[in-house]
Amino acid sequence: MRLSPIALEHLDHTLDAYARMKVRETASEPDDAGWVHATLPVESIGIARWELLGFGAEMEVLEPLELRAAIAEQAGKMVALYGR
Repeated sequence: MRLSPIALEHLDHTLDAYARMKVRETASEPDDAGWVHATLPVESIGIARWELLGFGAEMEVLEPLELRAAIAEQAGKMVALYGR
């Protein structure tokens, strides 16, 4: 995953202690925009989808592709719902 500086500031409010620890342990050095790459172990695609949607556009799932697709599908539904 890629996390923006805003997402990193809000880890304590969005992920449990173990997940926060794993993200922080695996976080790369920030790029020029402050985004980091990190690894987050997930229990399942369904659970991860719900946990990660709260990050909105401040987080990008890079893999697994199934999770990336699940988040993209839900985001599309949200656009359809709120874009009316």
